[in-house]
Amino acid sequence: MFGLGVGILLAGRPQGVLDLTATMLERAVGAGGGAGLLAAAALDLSPVSAAHAAGERTPPLRATVEARIGALYALGDEDAAGAVLTRVFVVAHDADLDELARLLHAPYQAEVWDVLEGQAAHLLERRPDHPRGLWMRGVARAKLGHLDEARDDLERGLRLGTGTEFEGDVREFLAELHLVQGNPHEALACLDDGPARVADETHGLELRAQALFALGQIEQGLAATERCVRSSTTRRGAELGHLLMLLEGAGLADEALALSSFLLQRDPALETSPTPLLQAHLRALYATGDKDSAARCLVEVLGGGEVADIAELGPLVGEAHRAGMFGQVIDLADQVLQ
Repeated sequence: MFGLGVGILLAGRPQGVLDLTATMLERAVGAGGGAGLLAAAALDLSPVSAAHAAGERTPPLRATVEARIGALYALGDEDAAGAVLTRVFVVAHDADLDELARLLHAPYQAEVWDVLEGQAAHLLERRPDHPRGLWMRGVARAKLGHLDEARDDLERGLRLGTGTEFEGDVREFLAELHLVQGNPHEALACLDDGPARVADETHGLELRAQALFALGQIEQGLAATERCVRSSTTRRGAELGHLLMLLEGAGLADEALALSSFLLQRDPALETSPTPLLQAHLRALYATGDKDSAARCLVEVLGGGEVADIAELGPLVGEAHRAGMFGQVIDLADQVLQ
């Protein structure tokens, strides 16, 4: 009851969400029991201590508390949002921790990595082997640049969380971390040992292709890249420029051009958007000697009206410069200055 549709009913109105969740939680406080205790902690109405953890079970208040935390992040009040999480983890009944651990997704989605690391630590104080807590702290540590500690958390969380709903996400993030640290063999093993969906979805295929290219297995990398591109959604397709540039760097410029052309034809709006995909397309055009098409591509981007900042053109102009097309660079600069 308490969490019913809060995020949907007041989407885009964080202050409204905050006011409504306050009303709902105040009612829970009045009802007393475990729900009242948790609601009071979320509203900071009373001191909390670990002794409360042995108290009554709480009804499903997570959705309401999660909406409140999300509203606080949307309003920019990170301290208040973090304080709610801290108090809730202190008073929660042991049996409710699995459900309440989902609250960590609020700082994860808000990308406040220092807060996420601290809040995951609060959960892990209560239950040191909680898989979701280890996963979230591992992600936060990786984003903060603490790569070795992140890998330790993610590997431990994976061992403890095999078969959970988030195993695939942990495997993909850990594989990505292995690639960053220059361990493509470990990245492949991480993907291969997981559920079939990890190996078959777009991001899993992208990571597999990167690992195979790093290992010099070009044909297998090409096959994974082709599957990745053709299975991608429109949004994900726009993000695959880096992978296609790896393909071109492996000496497969024609194949990179075919795949970038497929993505651009599938969504013509991308032809005038200065994304990494368009950068990869330009690189492939220059590599295959089609300089006229590359020039037209640059002109279309300028005329498409989607360049909010001239700095966005930097990577695209860089491709022309990289190909030695200094005349095109000068012409492009003249058009920008006009």
